[in-house]
Amino acid sequence: MRRCFSPPQQRRTRSTFRPTHNDYAMKRRKAVTTMTTRAKSMLTIAEVLDEIDVPKSTFYRWLNTGRGPKSLKLPNGKRKIRRRDLDAWLATFENTTA
Repeated sequence: MRRCFSPPQQRRTRSTFRPTHNDYAMKRRKAVTTMTTRAKSMLTIAEVLDEIDVPKSTFYRWLNTGRGPKSLKLPNGKRKIRRRDLDAWLATFENTTA
């Protein structure tokens, strides 16, 4: 009794397959990274703190007492601050006397 074996098949390379979900995800990720290089209109609390150089507790106290810039509370619980609101708030502290 003789067994007949087929010759080993050549393994398919990635180029022979059609694009997978990961390929589409990589293209989407590249598109997102190019979008974030533009000027951000919404800032996180950490970005604002880096810019104005105050402690986090002080900044949150300002927000809670109404002395800080206008902020948005997102559904996920995070706060964001519009760039124009931060600039307008900072402009109120400029000394206009020369």
